[in-house]
Amino acid sequence: MNRTTNTTLESAFFSLLRAGLWENHTPDPTLFNEDTNWETLFEIARQQTVVGIVWDGIAKLPPALQPPRNIKFNWYSFVLKLEQTNQLINENVVELIQLYQQNGLHPILLKGAGVATLYPNPLHRGCGDIDIYVGKADYKKANELAASIGFSMEHETLYHSGMQRGVIHLENHNKMINAFLPYMKQMFGEQLDAWYPHSSHTVSINGVDVPVSPIEFDVRYVFCHLYKHFMIGGVGLRQLCDWAVMLDKAKLKTMDIKGGIVAWQFLGLFLVDYLGLESAKLPYYNDRYLNKMLKAKQIIIEEGNFGAKSKSSRSERPQGYIAGKLHTLSYLASRWPKQLQLQPVEVFKYLFFYQFVSATKGILKGK
Repeated sequence: MNRTTNTTLESAFFSLLRAGLWENHTPDPTLFNEDTNWETLFEIARQQTVVGIVWDGIAKLPPALQPPRNIKFNWYSFVLKLEQTNQLINENVVELIQLYQQNGLHPILLKGAGVATLYPNPLHRGCGDIDIYVGKADYKKANELAASIGFSMEHETLYHSGMQRGVIHLENHNKMINAFLPYMKQMFGEQLDAWYPHSSHTVSINGVDVPVSPIEFDVRYVFCHLYKHFMIGGVGLRQLCDWAVMLDKAKLKTMDIKGGIVAWQFLGLFLVDYLGLESAKLPYYNDRYLNKMLKAKQIIIEEGNFGAKSKSSRSERPQGYIAGKLHTLSYLASRWPKQLQLQPVEVFKYLFFYQFVSATKGILKGK
């Protein structure tokens, strides 16, 4: 990161994050002293849902440079709850996958607990929903099976159901991804047909082989997911850490990318300069978009995970399809001045293909 300018606090944060993300990294001790603002470091980690990863980085500091006792206690309490929640998620993942398989379905675990297995400490990855791809043909059956063990339907979209059991949120997907560009949808459709369901890979969760996408497909999938969120609502460091550990394990020399190549390069540069990914493990690596990367970094830090900080002042979405679409457009418009500086062509493509075309289809279907 020699070519970038950061505050001491920001440098300290990313030093700890890299140390927690990679087994062979250690934090820079010269960035820490008795004046280190640990409260702010914790708040940044919380907003970016990387509290557990940064905690693992802190553990690599000499004891004299670690946070005061009271801050360490509060931080560890948060990490302990994170571990417990991840353990509960893993138990639910295994239960659901086995239930679906026993009933003839071909489930694929998306993101989340599957990606967590690539981390040095899987239980310290920030947790979220359980996302399972079941395909169109088995979508209804999957929802019925989940309901039979206590999951209740909360909402449903064209792409997935949202179901809840206690604190666990499940999404059964009938489509793998809702890409906003037609050729990206086509690419994912063709690649999915090439391997699903019989060429899926597996990861071990609680001693059970859980099916996941082939890692080269997953690298594209995770990027497309975070890229869409970066454009429309904000993305946090957790998603970028996921992409980094996947690229590290995939060791891809090259790959075909359709759509989003500019974002791939400036967000990929962020993985190299700030998260410590080896540049050789990032296909299409170059540093020509350094200024874009620095602007993107500022957006990510300012907005928090999935744009949580910027959404805190956002009014509630009104009822009705058209009113809801207009409300969403109003919110997106507030973010686009920054996005237009980074990727003007992609913003206009998004406006046409995802907002105008999809909204028109929705109105014609009588939503």
